Amino acid sequence: MQGIQSILNSAAAAVSMMLATLAAAQMPELVPAPPSRQALTAQLQFAIEPAAASERANQIAALRRLQDERLRPLFAQLVESESAALRKEGFLGVAELDGGMDPLLLARIDSPVEQLWLLELALEEGLVTERALREILTWANRPPGVEAMAMGRLARITGEINEDRLLELASCDQVGVRVLVNLLAEQYLSHPLSEAGADEIFTRPEPERFRHLKLFLAYIEREHLTVATSFVDRIAQTYADDLELRNGAIRTMLSIMPQHGVAMLEDALQGSTELAERLLLAQAVMQSHSQTPATAFRALASADHPLLNAIARAGAALSNDDPAAGDALVELIAHGHWQSSLWAVEETHRLDDTAAVQVLRTALGLPRRVMYFDAGFNRAQHAAARELARRFPSQFSQLLRTAATQRAEAFLHLLLTSALSIEGRVPEDVDLREIDWRGRQSRAMANLLQARQTAEPESESESESDQLPAKARAAELAHIAAGRANLPPQMRIQAAWLSLCLNDEHRLALTSLLAPRPVNQAAAADESR
Repeated sequence: MQGIQSILNSAAAAVSMMLATLAAAQMPELVPAPPSRQALTAQLQFAIEPAAASERANQIAALRRLQDERLRPLFAQLVESESAALRKEGFLGVAELDGGMDPLLLARIDSPVEQLWLLELALEEGLVTERALREILTWANRPPGVEAMAMGRLARITGEINEDRLLELASCDQVGVRVLVNLLAEQYLSHPLSEAGADEIFTRPEPERFRHLKLFLAYIEREHLTVATSFVDRIAQTYADDLELRNGAIRTMLSIMPQHGVAMLEDALQGSTELAERLLLAQAVMQSHSQTPATAFRALASADHPLLNAIARAGAALSNDDPAAGDALVELIAHGHWQSSLWAVEETHRLDDTAAVQVLRTALGLPRRVMYFDAGFNRAQHAAARELARRFPSQFSQLLRTAATQRAEAFLHLLLTSALSIEGRVPEDVDLREIDWRGRQSRAMANLLQARQTAEPESESESESDQLPAKARAAELAHIAAGRANLPPQMRIQAAWLSLCLNDEHRLALTSLLAPRPVNQAAAADESR
């Protein structure tokens, strides 16, 4: 009897399960409502709070990457944030949208050290105009470092420099400013302003001296101070045993005085027997100015090291505008050295389209073992995918389809993440249609990528039925922002903003974000005590 009862119980359970399944099939799928405008605005508000800003600044950097003019008011307000990390993102965000930094925003920064840092960042990014430099030099209380750096770039543009003002700055109590103005005087006046000149920095104690020398090498290279050869040479000789400073000096010399740089490189190679040390020298050569002579690359050649030979051949071919440069870069990538592979990708702008595509696809075709587990090669492949999407969208679209068809989700994520790292509008020629996005994350990234192509609200003249696709995309982006696909915070905040834009709610969101925050009365009372 127990056996029969057991069978009856099992049958009853099966019937109950079948009926529940049929009932569920007849019920419509419950789709949660997308986050509201208030929720998306709160997500943006969380990212701009000064608390833990160093961890969230990369989210604001992700918003900068959109290069969306509608974000300008938010970036402008961030310049007055309590967080230096957020002030930087806001300052650069406005400068990128305006095509140049605003000296008024720089003047609103209280710290002279931070002003100098921001000006240097803007100079590195090519975001400083002659007009902005002249305006800085009219400030009544301009910091000496900011003034000296502005004078230097203005002199590079116009060839003119105020000698009397340089003499005044040469007596500044900041050693970095004194060294800087002496370098400028040697470049533009053909004589130092003091007996010690720029060499004064070598009398400073460590680690101050080491830190300053690194900064000055970068400055000399960026501003192309060709008369600073003796200064750079002294760094290389003084720090012959410090590979970082010595190689930095060689790279700088190759940029400002190539033939002298080649001689320094040859001396360093003669004294190095280890492959690792020679590869660091090769890296210094690859990182130097694009007009590095072929002789510098040929000096790297070694019968014992095939990789060095490959770097030498590729570099010499590029320097000589050899039509075979593309083939040499493809051969170099095959050696599996990520630094030289990244360099090969970065140099594709010097190749014709056919050769460039071949190099980029070779970098993307590296073995999966390397792709998934080597962070360096991951950087090289991201750079290759980003360049392919930007310059050759049809080739990139083909790779997307192939990866989706083969269900190569990791590779698909690499491609989509790389395309999403493009500055500004993603090329509309990146075709996302008729691709079966099987993975939840790849589908979410594809939706975000599509929004990065066309993130505009529908025309008011269109009927409500015509607006449904935009509303549906906005809802999907809102779900992505809320974390449905578990994308990184940088992608989620982009999705939040673009969802607001598609629903034409971004103005209301900005109104809330820019409004003065309520004062915490209890906290204020505690501080007053």
